[in-house]
Amino acid sequence: PKDAEGRVKLDEERIQHWLANGAQPTDRVHRFLDAAGLLKRGEKSNPNKGLPGKKAQERLEEKRQAEEDAKEAAAAEAAAAAEAAAAPAEEAAAE
Repeated sequence: PKDAEGRVKLDEERIQHWLANGAQPTDRVHRFLDAAGLLKRGEKSNPNKGLPGKKAQERLEEKRQAEEDAKEAAAAEAAAAAEAAAAPAEEAAAE
């Protein structure tokens, strides 16, 4: 069973002693001490950690570019179709 009392025991008096003498806990130990209420741990932020890797970013950029090219081609085709449909109507109106 995962009971907090049996897995890790903290000697609060010794922890306070070492912290008072300048000991710097590692990040993991700092988390334990924060959970026990002995030390306050500030929020950490690493915005780059969640970003995809270089090759994945290149693939995403290629995909985005291909989608933009396809949209431009579809828009050009639609414009050409509209122009072709408008041309006979203009000829009929001119006659």
